[in-house]
Amino acid sequence: MAVDLRKLNIKYPSNMNRIYVRSMIESNFIQFLEHYREIISEEDFQVVFYNHLENFRKEKVERIKKLYPKFLNKKYSNEHVISEIINFDVDEKDIKNNIKYHFYAFVVTYDSLSDAIKKLIDNKKVDFNNAIFRSKLQLLKRVLLDIEELLPVVEKLFGNTPKSSLHMNRSLDGYEIFWFTNLYANGILDFSNQTYFFTYAFLLRQSIEIRLKRALGIYAIIKNRKQVKITSDRFVDFVYMNNSIKFPDLKKSILKKIFYWANYHIHNGAILYSWQFYLINEYLKPLFQSAQNESQWHISGSISMPKKYYETNLRKDLEDYLRKSNIEFDEIVFCDKPEALLEK
Repeated sequence: MAVDLRKLNIKYPSNMNRIYVRSMIESNFIQFLEHYREIISEEDFQVVFYNHLENFRKEKVERIKKLYPKFLNKKYSNEHVISEIINFDVDEKDIKNNIKYHFYAFVVTYDSLSDAIKKLIDNKKVDFNNAIFRSKLQLLKRVLLDIEELLPVVEKLFGNTPKSSLHMNRSLDGYEIFWFTNLYANGILDFSNQTYFFTYAFLLRQSIEIRLKRALGIYAIIKNRKQVKITSDRFVDFVYMNNSIKFPDLKKSILKKIFYWANYHIHNGAILYSWQFYLINEYLKPLFQSAQNESQWHISGSISMPKKYYETNLRKDLEDYLRKSNIEFDEIVFCDKPEALLEK
C-alpha cells in the first residue's frame, strides 16, 4: 500500500532535505513519528499513519516468519508470554525459543497500541496538541526502535543476513539516571530516553510492595521503638505462600516473577524492551482496581481474604513467617482496616 503524495499537503522545513521529508511519509515510520508535526497537517496525518501501521507490521512479520515459519499460528495467554519474556536466566539451548515470545509480545503490543491510537483518532480526530495522543505515538516509536534493534540480531543468530541494523545502549550508569531525574522534576517525559523504562521498573516494584502491605493492613514493623527495614520481597513471598489471600484475575506465581524481574532490572541498570513493560502493566491492572462485596467496598480492594482469618490468624502467620526469615522485631502495627476486602 502506498500513499499518493500528490493528495497531501506536505510541509518542507528549511532544515530538512525534500527527499528525506518524502521518505518519512512514504517508508520511514520511525522518523515520521519523530517529525510528523513538522511535515504533515492534522488532516493528512491519518492516511499516512494508517499506511505506515500496515506496512511496518507486514514487513516485520514476514521477516519473523522466515525465522519461525509457524509464527502467529498459535495464540498464547498473556500469562504464558509474560512468564517467558521476563525470564532473565535462559539457557543457551533455549534462547531461540525464548526470543519467539519476545516477537509475539511485540506484535501484541504493536496491535494494542495501534488500536488505542486509532480509537483516539476516531473519537476526537487528530489533535497534535493532545497529550495522550502524542505520548502514545512516542511509546509506539519506542516499540519500533526496540524491534528494529532486536530483529537483525536474531536474524544473524539464525545465520541470515539482516536487512538493516540498529544499536541502542542497553545499560545505564549513575549519571544517566541522575540526569533523568532532573528532566522528570521539570515535567519532561521522553520515551526515547533509556532511563524512562529503568524508572518504570522501580515504580512497578514499589507499587506492588505498597499494594501488598496495605492490603494486609500493615502499618509498620517495630524493633526497639524503631521501624524495621524489611526488603519488599519478604511480603511478596508471604502472600505467595498464603492460600488465604486471594488475588483478582492474576496468578501469584506471575506476580512474584514480575517482582523479582523488576529487582533484577533495577540492580543491574539493564534497559530491556518496551513490550515487556506494556504487557506487564496491562496484566497487573486488576491488582489496582476497586472491588466490593455485600458489606464492603474499597477503591483498591481487589485483594481479598476471609474476615475470620484476618481477625484471628493473619498476625500469627506473619509473625511466624518473619521469625523463620530471621527478622527480629517486637511488634507488628496494623492499620485500623486493611485495604483487602474481608469476606464472610
